[in-house]
Amino acid sequence: MDLLFNEFIELTDSSYTKLFSYYDKGKERLKQIYRQEVLRIDPINTKGRRAKEVVITKTKDIKNAECTSKKCPPQSEAGLSTTITTTTTTTTTTTITTTKSKKPRHVITEEERSILKPYFKSPKPSNKEIEKVLDSLLKLSPNYWTKKKVKAAWGYAQKKIVD
Repeated sequence: MDLLFNEFIELTDSSYTKLFSYYDKGKERLKQIYRQEVLRIDPINTKGRRAKEVVITKTKDIKNAECTSKKCPPQSEAGLSTTITTTTTTTTTTTITTTKSKKPRHVITEEERSILKPYFKSPKPSNKEIEKVLDSLLKLSPNYWTKKKVKAAWGYAQKKIVD
């Protein structure tokens, strides 16, 4: 092994002993599971099956560490907030929660409703009708309305009529 991995400084005597001890512990765990699940000699005990003696490192954690060392702007400025919780006992658990900031909900105004009302009465609107309504709505709120949203509003109105 020394000839194969002689360039790696991480592989020291202590890391070799850890590696072999992990192997032995894993072998013991598999024997216990085999005795419990397959042979049914021992009662089934599911506690400790997910226990890990190895610290889990994800590429996302490494990139975050590099970003902080290079003084990148924090992710909260980019619209994301990341929470990392690590508990260390015999097991190591990493929980990552990512939330995006939500846009405020658009409430249809009376003016928009008056534009949409005749459009909703049409059984199957043509593209010309959709474009005409969309142009009128874009004059009122240009950052919200799209062709897809106009069609979705029509579909919602049709369902509401049926109910």
